[in-house]
Amino acid sequence: MLPFLKAEVDYRYVFRDPSENPSQDQRISGMLIFSKELSKKSELKFRTLYQYKADQDAELGSEQFWRNRLELEHKLSKKWDTSLKGELWYDTIDRKAFDRYRITARVDYEFVKNNIIQVFAAYQRELNRNNIKNVDIDYITGVRYKLKF
Repeated sequence: MLPFLKAEVDYRYVFRDPSENPSQDQRISGMLIFSKELSKKSELKFRTLYQYKADQDAELGSEQFWRNRLELEHKLSKKWDTSLKGELWYDTIDRKAFDRYRITARVDYEFVKNNIIQVFAAYQRELNRNNIKNVDIDYITGVRYKLKF
């Protein structure tokens, strides 16, 4: 089919900034991922994603973002992969500006052919805020199941 293209759907539960003002939210996203092999063990990826975030604190009960990410992936073995990612978020509703950045590290394990469990950790920080004291910093961990077709 199209080996350079994948589509994914993602669900996340996030617990934010436990030291200052704890909060929780849920997210669902749809994404397209384009990839280019650099060597037998390394790959460069670009992902574009549209995200809906159900948030009880938001005026309309949600936030929506268009997010783009660049990722460098390296295979450690036949079943294990690692990667580092950099991502910018664009707020499509409220601010219509770049909203935050995220840096992520992850590890994938392919337990059965084309069935992958992923574990990841990320650091995220808001951008373009007038009051630097109210900038959100998030520490995110998660697990994802991926099925390749």
